[in-house]
Amino acid sequence: MPSQDPGDTKFGVIWVDKPSVIIKYDDPANGFVLPPTTFAGVPFMHNRVQIIQTSPMLKALSYDEAVEVLGSLQGQFKARGWEPWTVKGRESKSDWFDLSVSGKKQLYDEMYRTSGSRTISIGVPKKNLEVLLRIHCAIHCDDENKAGAKFLVDVEVGHKALYDWDGR
Repeated sequence: MPSQDPGDTKFGVIWVDKPSVIIKYDDPANGFVLPPTTFAGVPFMHNRVQIIQTSPMLKALSYDEAVEVLGSLQGQFKARGWEPWTVKGRESKSDWFDLSVSGKKQLYDEMYRTSGSRTISIGVPKKNLEVLLRIHCAIHCDDENKAGAKFLVDVEVGHKALYDWDGR
């Protein structure tokens, strides 16, 4: 698709806003298929895709339902060779979400103590790809009674050079 930007960067975005779009990364070793989505953004520069951003779900869900989606995605990525990132020479690193009973409670509590979201970063060693996997509160997040809160899981796929991951 040609760019919408007549300038040097040839920047543009493709917006997906129809239900049941399925995003597939077709790679024999590390490929994945995301659940159906109603929203995705695909920015590109110089007429090449830079990243894919999506919430691979058809609507915001309760916390327990969203964690099920998160667990399914995390399991798929683990099975296909993706690993938490580390930054060479630093103590910064990511780790898989702890989805045990106590881990889910801690994740929920941490989200409400901080920004309302938690993100991990994963990649494939020696490949120029990284995924940000995030869960966040999207609806009724500030209500006194959190029972009505709804959550989204986000997946962002891009080149690791965009994220400061050293590929180890």
